[in-house]
Formats: sequence, structure tokens, C-alpha cells
Amino acid sequence: MARSAHLAHALGTLAVSGALALGLIAWQVAAAAGTVLRARLKTDIVSTSPGTRRDENTDAVLLHIVEGLVASREDGSPGPMLASRWTVSDDGRVYTFTLRPDVVFHNGAPLTAAQVIWSLQRYLKPQTRWRCLAEFGAHGIARVLSITAPDPHTVAVTLDRAAPMFLTTLVRADCGGTGILHPDSVDADGNWRAPIGTGPFELGEWRHNQFIELNRFAHYSPLPGARDGNAGGKYALVDHIRFLVIPDSSAARAALIRGSLDILDNLAASELTGIRGRLDLKFQLVPILDCYALLIQTRDRLLSDVRLRRAIALTIDTAGLTKAITWGTGTADNSPIPVASPFHGPVQARLRQPDVAQARRLLSAAGYDSAPSNSSRADAIPRCSTRRS
Repeated sequence: MARSAHLAHALGTLAVSGALALGLIAWQVAAAAGTVLRARLKTDIVSTSPGTRRDENTDAVLLHIVEGLVASREDGSPGPMLASRWTVSDDGRVYTFTLRPDVVFHNGAPLTAAQVIWSLQRYLKPQTRWRCLAEFGAHGIARVLSITAPDPHTVAVTLDRAAPMFLTTLVRADCGGTGILHPDSVDADGNWRAPIGTGPFELGEWRHNQFIELNRFAHYSPLPGARDGNAGGKYALVDHIRFLVIPDSSAARAALIRGSLDILDNLAASELTGIRGRLDLKFQLVPILDCYALLIQTRDRLLSDVRLRRAIALTIDTAGLTKAITWGTGTADNSPIPVASPFHGPVQARLRQPDVAQARRLLSAAGYDSAPSNSSRADAIPRCSTRRS
């Protein structure tokens, strides 16, 4: 039986997009896995409450269970999910969402504006400890003035000012995708019970530090069309997904090879040793948002001169470093805009070539006398190179 290895080498930031793809890709190869698909987590999840007590593993699991009004497409842009469409007022302050009429929660209750309002208001309460609450505070993108329901299938969110990042904040994985929950997810005192969402899977059994099992939701109503990142049509082709907690990477690879795992994601490029080229494994590369940074202290006596910093940049072989660091799986990029971003165009695609002669001229013009830098401060400014793996 063929098994799938999903390669996604990531340092962190938006890795949950790759992590969520684990389950979605799993659905596409599920025919080989039978009714139970076995995947790996490096550590146990932190909680079952989306966007609160969380880490990347928690986000990856819970985003199979809950869905937001909008979801992130493959290129990071927001797309429809529980809302079939939305409009924005001319002043950019009022977002009006039209809910899909065919969606039901895992407890059988239909999705209406009432649950959306309850969920959004709960996230905005300080006691919920929502990861993204600060985004809607005094120093965030905007304050939420009101959340109202013009009718049972329409929700209007009014902000105190225009916020172009409003939708992209809602779809963030670390915000739990701002997943809409049924009020029965908490008890009468507001204490957390378990997530009752609208996703293609519902929470089954959680054995701490052993596994988390999700069960297919028989009444899930997918969007039409193909999957697009965390958006689009999602189709559960297995009855269960079991996330096995396996901290050791070598043990996880061994489990994949012997057939105890069906899918293994977030592999570092160096971890391909010993398994790359195996005919019984299927490898899939996906673009992710990643950044390697060279930190430069601009307040340093020497490095405060932009000519010295440019000279350093001109000695770096970005293409060569990318090939070596990612074992040939990455694409070199000098721009801070990731290759997978819809804003990465011809200008960002230009790759700076090493030019040692020009670097020497810049050093000479800066009066550099080979003295070492005395920088010891930590508040450096990163200069990023992004790539895809």
C-alpha cells in the first residue's frame, strides 16, 4: 500500500498553513489509507479551544473541526467559507457577511447569525484570552463597535475605522481561523467543554500525549469546487484521522516506512536522507511562507553605514545558500515577500547576484579599515530572504 510523505520545511510563522494541508492532502490520498488515516504530531495539542491556548499543532488539528466566515486561500488571500459572500461599505468600516444556508453544526443545529454573533463576541471578551484580541484593541487594526444581524442569515460587523487587514486577520491560523462555534461548546458558566464546529471532522477521542482522533462529520456541506488552501471544497474521504504524538523525527520516519503512519508532514529537508527516492513513498512539495534572516545592528559604529551593509549583501550567494540549506528543495528569493504570495511579481523575482568587486568598492568608500564590529545589542533589524519548499 502506497504511503504519502508531505514535505514542508518551515521555521514557524505561517507553517500552520502547511500543517492544515496535512489533513486536506490526506483526504485526497485517503483511498490508500482505508477508513483511518494516521498522521503525526511532534507534540500533543495544548487545548481544544481554537485561537486561545494554542500552538501550531493545536491549530492544525482544530482547523479540521472549526471554520470561520472566511478562510485563507493557497496564496494567503481570504476566500468564502461559512459566508458565501460579503460586502464592504464605501468607508471601509462595515463588513456584511451572507451566511451559507446549508451549514449545520456537529450537534445538528443549523448555522444562523445568532451563533456567529455569539462566537465573535466571545472572542472579543478578555476572559476568553483570544490570541488575536490585541488586533482589535487600542493599538490594533480597528475596534469592533458592533456585531448585528439584519436577518437570520446576515451578519454585519462595524469597525471604528477602515481596516484593510480585517479579513486577513480573521483567517489567521493562530487566531483559530476565528472559527464559529455553537454556544454548547461552553457550559452554563462559560467554561470550555469541547468544540462544536461546522468542519468536515468532529472531535473524537483525545488521549493526552498519545493521540487525537477526529471523526468524519456525516452532514458536512462542502463548498463547490476544488480545495484552495484552507478554503474551497473540502471532502473527507476517510472516517477517522488519528494524529499520533511522536516527538522523535527518526521514530516518525521509521513509523512511516514500516506502515504505522500514512502521512508525515513538516519534514526538514535534511530528514529526507534515507527515504528520498523510495518507490513506496509519495513525496509532495508545497509552497509555504518562510524566512531566513541575517540580523544586522544598524546602531553599531560600523554597520550604521548603509554602504557596509550593502557590501555584506553583495557577498551572499542567495541561490547557493538556498540550495545547500534546503537540500535543493527551495527557491531562492531576496524579497521579503514570499514566492507563494499573490504580491510576489517580476520585481520581487529578481535575484541579487554576488559581486565581490563592488563590495570591495563600497567598503573602500565607507572607509572600512578591517576593524571588527563592536555590536553586542540584540535589537537588530532583520533582512529576510524568503523561499518556498
